[in-house]
Amino acid sequence: MRINEKGEFYVEGNPDLSASESNLFDFLCFLNVIEFWQGFEVIKDFNHIKKPIIITELFEMIDESIPKDFILKRLEMLHRQIFLIERT
Repeated sequence: MRINEKGEFYVEGNPDLSASESNLFDFLCFLNVIEFWQGFEVIKDFNHIKKPIIITELFEMIDESIPKDFILKRLEMLHRQIFLIERT
């Protein structure tokens, strides 16, 4: 995963990603950015209140073969309130 001059994430070699893989890639980039900035927030302000993360329809946009446990454990590592909103 790399960042281009415009600040956009991309996969080196520009592989063809399915819609599900592209959604998962975007979500993992989102998590990487949150983890990165969270480190700065701790350094700059010990009284910083972590805002909740709201995620809508994530599991509907990615392939069912991707284990939900992996994503949920990664979210738990952020130690933030998480709202997972799914369509019923």
